[in-house]
Amino acid sequence: MGLHKNQALHKLFRFSIALKAINGVIEVIIGAFLLFISSQKVVSFVQTAARQELIENPHDFISAYFFNLSQNFSLSTQHFVAIYLLVNGIIKIVLIAGLWRGKTWAYPTAGIALSLLVGYSIFRVLLHFSFILLIMIIVDMVILMLLHFEYERTTNSKSKNHK
Repeated sequence: MGLHKNQALHKLFRFSIALKAINGVIEVIIGAFLLFISSQKVVSFVQTAARQELIENPHDFISAYFFNLSQNFSLSTQHFVAIYLLVNGIIKIVLIAGLWRGKTWAYPTAGIALSLLVGYSIFRVLLHFSFILLIMIIVDMVILMLLHFEYERTTNSKSKNHK
């Protein structure tokens, strides 16, 4: 592979995991927030925000989706979402810290974790189509390919340094 292509893939990989790290931090913050706020406040906030958006644009798919979702938002759902976001965010942050530092263990671990997430997401899309989830699957598959290239680059450079 050419040096420029290799450098471009490395930069794209670093950018994509930086975005994933930001996503992980946001998930932890939202998850923690959901543990300490009442479900009524969550429902009220979502419905107010969605209602305002639907007044401006009655065909807004995302606002309508969240408004309808909030109609069935229970305390058990809130706790599930909070714990899911916390665990997912923490795992993401730990794996990305390992990837950022070039730790060899982090590449296969992140690959397995992301592959499981993609598999589950594909299952969810097949059960109930979601355009947003489909986009996330595509992005995660691109990151999986970048992870593979970066792992090869890292292991090749480490083996050259040991010779």
